[in-house]
Amino acid sequence: MSSEEDPRIWDEALDWSIRMHGAKPDPNDQAELDAWIARSEAHARAWRKAQKTWKLMNAVPSVHATQPRAEAVRQHNSAHRKRTPTRRRLMLGGFAAAASATLVVMSPLGLPLRADQATATGEVRKITLADGSTVHLDTASAINVDYSRDSRRIALRTGQAFFDIAPNKARPFVVNAGGVDVTVVGTAFDVRLGHGAVDVAVQRGKVKIERKGAAEASFLTPGDHARIDAASGRLVRDHVPTSRIAPWRDGLIMVDGASVADVVAQLRRYHRGIIVLRGGDLGQKPVTGVYDIRDPTAALRAIVHPYGGEVTRITRYLLVVSAS
Repeated sequence: MSSEEDPRIWDEALDWSIRMHGAKPDPNDQAELDAWIARSEAHARAWRKAQKTWKLMNAVPSVHATQPRAEAVRQHNSAHRKRTPTRRRLMLGGFAAAASATLVVMSPLGLPLRADQATATGEVRKITLADGSTVHLDTASAINVDYSRDSRRIALRTGQAFFDIAPNKARPFVVNAGGVDVTVVGTAFDVRLGHGAVDVAVQRGKVKIERKGAAEASFLTPGDHARIDAASGRLVRDHVPTSRIAPWRDGLIMVDGASVADVVAQLRRYHRGIIVLRGGDLGQKPVTGVYDIRDPTAALRAIVHPYGGEVTRITRYLLVVSAS
């Protein structure tokens, strides 16, 4: 039986790891540990995994400034001698708490409280509006819908959406995202509201973009992609193949020359938990490929494997990406 199949063995391995990394381990601990490891291959595997976990944990700054790590270990060793069953929580709880301290900047903002349509983390949904237009909502995204007799307005509150608009010249379709208005009559296009910028890509038809600081509107046609800076209103345009617009609708992301850190940031939007990226050098490596966002763990492994990186699953919700 493997350590993953026997929580008791894994719990004991964590306990031993904390004991052995204490400031003053008991002189008899090493002999007892050797005997414990020798009980079975499952015990040996659990010990190796616990050692890796401890190494990863020490790489994350503690958020408990009033309780240094050494003091926490001493308290745990004392608790162990009293056989208090808190050892696994002490070890993984400290690591999870440290990792979660960066969650605010690593994951999408919470969904607005008032949204007509919204998706959860990892969810992608197709919505049909009253006029027959369709909206594909990406993970952790939300919109408000405001239809009237002479207009159709959508507010993208957070995240990303792909719109396929039913033609109606008498009722223009307007998407507002971060102060940027995208107006269409009948077209298909993608809008993403990011941190500090709005991205628009047109797959079919033509859209008009109006933004603050610009005297005239800008127009995009099929294959055009524009990024609008939220603060200045500056628009930067480039061209992408229409087949590569909004691949997330099919459970994919496509990247061309992006850094590992950038791709990891994209995958965080689809993972129901925390992804920690360690090692600045690994994060700067270039990545080109197509990856399945429905399985972020497999995607991460495919991304870092060429550079000798590895993905360690601490828990179902906590992944650590690091150089081997």
